[in-house]
Amino acid sequence: MRRRWLDLGTAGMLATSIVLGACGGSPLESAPPPAPAETFAASRWSFDQDPAGSVPSGMSVFAGRWAVRAEAGTPSAPNALCQTATAEFPALQLSSELHRDMAVSARFKPISGREDQAGGVLLRVRDAKNYYIVRANALEGTS
Repeated sequence: MRRRWLDLGTAGMLATSIVLGACGGSPLESAPPPAPAETFAASRWSFDQDPAGSVPSGMSVFAGRWAVRAEAGTPSAPNALCQTATAEFPALQLSSELHRDMAVSARFKPISGREDQAGGVLLRVRDAKNYYIVRANALEGTS
């Protein structure tokens, strides 16, 4: 079986069927606009310093089973965050930080799944049932 990468950027996340949360908090309407000179520090998630077999600290698992593990071909070797078991909609929140303006890029590797091999990014996360999602499925659009 040939494996394909879904390249949605370069953040370096790898998974069977992964959905990652990049933002949290209340709607943008309630946040005051940033001052013109205000700048934001960039955030990057790499799992190379996290112990294998665990979920990185600060992350909230909404559904599915997740673990850091060594995975060949990761953008920043050796580790990746992987969804390691079957779940209908596996999801997790990377942090509870609030962001007003942002650019998100992520990289996914579908490993298995007959009905779905998807990955995506959660935005404007309030809790495990309230968020926006942008996702791609490696099995859609193929014969």
